[in-house]
Amino acid sequence: DSSSFVNFGATTQSQESKGNVFTNIPNNTFQSKPYHSLGNLFSVHSLNPTVEDEYKGGLQLVSNNLLNTFDSFAGVDYHRDLNRFEYSTGFYLKAFYPILSATYRNRPRRNFYTQNKVVKQGDWRENNVQLQASLPLTVNSFNDSYSFSLNTLSSYTQRYQLENLPSNFIKSLNFPMEYNVSFSHSTRQAERDIAPRWAQILRVSYLHQPFENNLMGGLFAAEGYLYFPGLARNHSFLANFNYQNSWGIRRFDREINSVYGYNNILAKSKLENTLLFNYRFPIVFPDWEIGPLAYVRNLRASLFCHYENIGTETNLSEPKTYGFELRSNMNVLRYQPNIELGGRVVFVNKIYNQNPILELILNYSF
Repeated sequence: DSSSFVNFGATTQSQESKGNVFTNIPNNTFQSKPYHSLGNLFSVHSLNPTVEDEYKGGLQLVSNNLLNTFDSFAGVDYHRDLNRFEYSTGFYLKAFYPILSATYRNRPRRNFYTQNKVVKQGDWRENNVQLQASLPLTVNSFNDSYSFSLNTLSSYTQRYQLENLPSNFIKSLNFPMEYNVSFSHSTRQAERDIAPRWAQILRVSYLHQPFENNLMGGLFAAEGYLYFPGLARNHSFLANFNYQNSWGIRRFDREINSVYGYNNILAKSKLENTLLFNYRFPIVFPDWEIGPLAYVRNLRASLFCHYENIGTETNLSEPKTYGFELRSNMNVLRYQPNIELGGRVVFVNKIYNQNPILELILNYSF
């Protein structure tokens, strides 16, 4: 019976619409144009702060084309441990498989070498052009994530502004080859977890110079990471063992993770392995709003104990460095990107006669 029908939308219709919106339909014509990939490679959209680690940070100009198949960037970074700047630019071509990339860097470098049985510190700058091909693969199954990656790359390096380096220091490297294979497995983590409860990462690298018969040498490196749940909820324990064997012109190169404070401690011998223990845990989740300035999400702490060349320079009872750090995640000025701010206190083994090292931590991520 239509007489008993109640139109609940009548009031809203009379309030919001004074007429039929379909009585006057716009007739717009949208023109379709060919999309030329080469003519639309660059579309600069943002200027981002970049923080690679606790020693390196800067600004980067980012560009992505409309199909998201070509990414490019140009940036400048400051190395606070070296007190120098690095300049870089590059691109990633993702239209094909494997993914191809090229990067140019003008960067400062530092290393330690042995001369007359004395370990010395040397600094220099270098121009580096790198070409890389990558084959990434990721598989997810319920709460588990598996990733596999195969990379090969080559580069050209020209060094200058040598400081406190031996006369036979190599000033150029012509197209050395590097190969990386990595595998990782992790379980899905809760929002408040600092790291996955269970995760394993294995990474193997090999570097050599097949096109330089007069520059013999190479480097083999293996890195293993094991994540375990801690003593309480959201706690995490990481055990990271790294090994490298370098010879020839690469005998002083460093490919593996180093102990905290490495660049501020004069080495006693060539780096061969590191064993890094980190126990991280949350202290409080305050949800603290400091007016429009910042929104503090959490406060976390970490205890660490790091060994270098274990078995020769250090043993389990005498680490090279140990200490603690405090970190906090926050949103600044009501923007979504996450800022991690903190500090670290590094105590050094007494055999190095080194005062405690204080480090500022600043990370930035979208």
